[in-house]
Amino acid sequence: MTTSGTTGPDALSDLADDHHQVRELVTQLETAVGDGDNVGATALAKEITDGLNANAAIEEEVFYPAVLQSAPELAPEVERALEQHQRAKQLLFEVVACGTDETGATAPDLELLHEAIGHHVSEEELFPSVRGALSHDELMHLAARVEARKEALEVASDAGRRRRERDDFDVGTPRPSRTSPPVGPPVVGLRRS
Repeated sequence: MTTSGTTGPDALSDLADDHHQVRELVTQLETAVGDGDNVGATALAKEITDGLNANAAIEEEVFYPAVLQSAPELAPEVERALEQHQRAKQLLFEVVACGTDETGATAPDLELLHEAIGHHVSEEELFPSVRGALSHDELMHLAARVEARKEALEVASDAGRRRRERDDFDVGTPRPSRTSPPVGPPVVGLRRS
């Protein structure tokens, strides 16, 4: 969605799209768990975790501070949204942790997660107030900042994924760490006779 006279989405539209994508992933996770697709459920849980963490970082680091600066009267709604972030993160952690044991995630766990994300997404009710408090130019500038933060998080996520893939490929190959002693026989110095 774009506002009139713009060439791209404003910050609110961009965040609403992110919320929609996470909601869709949770629905897919529910289906995967219901079908007994543990591999698919694990991949979706990882994708949801990444999406939720990225969305929370963007909103907490960029969006909410800008809203509070321009519209301090919205502080109670921003505080409620931050609480919803924490609740959704905690529930996602619990669902992912359940998925790593033999019992797996249950329908009630997933319903709670869906509800928590739904409550957070309902923060979009705050968006009309934000749209009224911030000028068109502020929303477009905020969209650029949101996009820049999103790109930085994607770059970091891609680097982490490549590192994990490399480490998975090298499984079994010992790697010295800064805290572990060197691997292999001790190096013997040359002696002069």
